[in-house]
Amino acid sequence: MNELISARETYRNQYARTWNEREASFDCTIDCLLTPVGPSAAPLHGTAKWWGYTSVWNLLDYPAAVFPVTTVDLVKDQVELDYQPRNALDRENYNLYTSPEVYANAPIGLQVVGRRFDDEKVMRCVEMIERAMGKE
Repeated sequence: MNELISARETYRNQYARTWNEREASFDCTIDCLLTPVGPSAAPLHGTAKWWGYTSVWNLLDYPAAVFPVTTVDLVKDQVELDYQPRNALDRENYNLYTSPEVYANAPIGLQVVGRRFDDEKVMRCVEMIERAMGKE
């Protein structure tokens, strides 16, 4: 068990060091990260497989908040029939969307991630993004 805790702490320290290096290289403070929640709109019940988009933040103990940005629009969000998947996992994900009508009005979300103990800052960033999107 101690080996797992040690590995986790090493990973957390490396990630924090990378964040610090990015701030130094850009000569700014990075308040939050804006990241996808997954590779697509909200998955159908029982089909979610791509948990790496969110689980990494749990491992790092970084606060994150998921919020809806839009919903699947059957007019705009048609299946790209000429799409060529990059690999087997991409093909599997692509095949989940072969019937867009099943996803009609499904939420499409993003997440805001902050550094450890910056929970309030994460929520403030979500508020700012939503305001910039025209949401009250």
